[in-house]
Amino acid sequence: MPLITLDFLVGLLIGQSLAFVLCWALAQYLAAREAKDDLSARRAVIKAKIARHLPPQTRREKNIEF
Repeated sequence: MPLITLDFLVGLLIGQSLAFVLCWALAQYLAAREAKDDLSARRAVIKAKIARHLPPQTRREKNIEF
């Protein structure tokens, strides 16, 4: 009986394919999370820039801090 059989090769191919799909899904998830963090940071910067031009009374009313 040979050490490497067709069943072994098919199982190896399926295992590698599954590992590739899982790694790809993880990479997509991390990229989306990073993009969301970048968007939040950009929004905070824009909010701070707008707040600098508002009078102090308006800043307090809108709860804007920078």
